[in-house]
Amino acid sequence: MAARTITHDGLTLTIHQWAARTHQSPQMLRYRLNAGWSIERALSAPPTYRGRKRMPNAEQRAMLAALNADARALRRDFYQLVREIDRSLSSFASRLELLVENATPGVSNDFAETVADRGPPVAQDGV
Repeated sequence: MAARTITHDGLTLTIHQWAARTHQSPQMLRYRLNAGWSIERALSAPPTYRGRKRMPNAEQRAMLAALNADARALRRDFYQLVREIDRSLSSFASRLELLVENATPGVSNDFAETVADRGPPVAQDGV
C-alpha cells in the first residue's frame, strides 16, 4: 500500500511529512481529510486536544516557571506571617495569664471556693 500524498502550494508530501511540518499527528490530519475538510483548512487549523493536555512551548514553560517561583515566594511569606502571628498570640496569652494571676484580691475563679461564701438560697416572697 502506497503512502497517501497531498499536494498543497506546489509541494507534494506524505501525510506523515505534512503532519510533522504542521505540528499535528498524522491520525488527526488523516481524520480531517476523511471528514471532508479542505486541504488548506486541514493543514492550517491548529491541532485540538480533547481532554488531553497540550505540551507547553518554550515561552509557556518560562511563564510557568516564573509563576511557580512566585507561588513558592508567596507560600514562604505566608508561612512566615503565620509564625509571626503565632508568636504574637503566644506572647499575648502569657501576658493574659499574668493578668489573671494578679486579678483583684478576694475574687476567685474557682466556683467551689466561692460557694461557702454565699448565703443559703431564699424563697421568693409570695410564692
